[in-house]
Amino acid sequence: MRGSGVTHIDTFGGCDVREGLRVGKQVVPDDYGNFDSRYLSKNDGGELLSPVRFSGFRKNTGSIAVSTHSDGNNFGDGQTQFGYNKGSQSRPEFHHYLRGRGVTAIDTLGGCDISAELRVGRQVVPRDYGNFDSRYLRLTQIGDATGNVPSMAYFLASLGYNGWQQFPSQDGAGNLIIQWGAFGEFKSGESVQVQFTRPFPRYCVFAVPVAVVPYSTNTTTVEPVYLAEKTNTHATFRKGGTETLNGIYIALGY
Repeated sequence: MRGSGVTHIDTFGGCDVREGLRVGKQVVPDDYGNFDSRYLSKNDGGELLSPVRFSGFRKNTGSIAVSTHSDGNNFGDGQTQFGYNKGSQSRPEFHHYLRGRGVTAIDTLGGCDISAELRVGRQVVPRDYGNFDSRYLRLTQIGDATGNVPSMAYFLASLGYNGWQQFPSQDGAGNLIIQWGAFGEFKSGESVQVQFTRPFPRYCVFAVPVAVVPYSTNTTTVEPVYLAEKTNTHATFRKGGTETLNGIYIALGY
């Protein structure tokens, strides 16, 4: 049959072709529903039940491209590509690009193994910090134990001319405390008892007194001072010499 017209087959029984049908141009059905399950509709989609190989896979140039430019709003537009060869045919360098404003979820039971460097443009926020091993500190695990990030709440202090500073300790004996203060009327041959601003919970290691000799006194005598007694609540100092002076002290304990 030749010519420029149209050949109509308008029989109720259709048309059976017993041998191969060769079509020189596109086949345009009036009803795509007559395609069986071996074919996919580009508009309706479907399921692929067997592996799919894309054109060029034998030459290391094949790729899958999923475009998000179909909604017409320019929101999150991009193109997700799998197997894009950024190198050459002889030395392929495959890249996989995931683009858009959505979320990429990896929900496999075996997890995800990354054999090379992982570069993250923003913050990493794990759901479970327990998967970090002992080489890392939990920034949210604040405390006074080994491996914890210390809180300033453990560095209690009362600063002033008579004050103290506490430092956390790891040996289980308590916190290290440094105390200091001032006292007056330090007379020769007499003792002065000072009450610690904060009693040491367990033990006073030492307390050191110092006599304050004003430059204007111009004394020519030796004014020795020394520790006579100490407890976890107070210290007793004694003084020699001839002058009545003020004194200061520093004490350490826990």
